[in-house]
Amino acid sequence: MIQPNTSDVPATRRWPVDGVAFTVDPALGPTIRGRFDRVGGSYEVGADGIRIEVVVDATSVETGNGLWTGLLHSAEGGRLAQQPEARFRSTRVRQSGNGTLRVEGYLEAAGKTEPVAFDADVKPTDHGLELEAVATVDRLGKSADRFAFLLPATVRVTTHFTA
Repeated sequence: MIQPNTSDVPATRRWPVDGVAFTVDPALGPTIRGRFDRVGGSYEVGADGIRIEVVVDATSVETGNGLWTGLLHSAEGGRLAQQPEARFRSTRVRQSGNGTLRVEGYLEAAGKTEPVAFDADVKPTDHGLELEAVATVDRLGKSADRFAFLLPATVRVTTHFTA
């Protein structure tokens, strides 16, 4: 029996999500820092390239500031309680050089799915990987009008993956 040559096929390497933190820096007003306490997903490198999936339970948001945390928890009222999960799945990840990735995929939240594309920096850490993406948000959907006073804002999301 002939065995397939597996020496040419790179082994798949997977890092599970260990934490998701964020910073919102509005044009006017204070910077908001926070994290999600319930997260999942992974960063995977294999023969098919890089795959990224990040899942957060939006009801687990914590800012360390009772006012901001309360406001974020009440943002969608019952809708958030009915659909608390937000999920990003990559469909294409390309290396742009110097540790920068061009990431394309879909963001699923509150019963809606939207295509998204962004640049992200990835770097090794003592215990795995850190992926950081920065975006400018200049509009919100109708259901989030109460946060319009924060716009435009720069949003930085940092995802930690453990080895």
